[in-house]
Amino acid sequence: MHYGHIIAPTPSFIPLPDPKDRIYLDAAVTAQADAIITGNVKHYPQVACPGIDILTLRDFLQRVGA
Repeated sequence: MHYGHIIAPTPSFIPLPDPKDRIYLDAAVTAQADAIITGNVKHYPQVACPGIDILTLRDFLQRVGA
């Protein structure tokens, strides 16, 4: 069973409302993640995150049935 993977995010220049959040988006894109779980969904506009669902913790827990 895998619990995580170590990756080296490929830097991007994707514009986000808070540029300090870009490292998390870069990691998700590099890892081909399905989603980013955050308490600040407005920092990850869907237009900047194609193919990655941006979820609150509540949304995620509902999705997995917890």
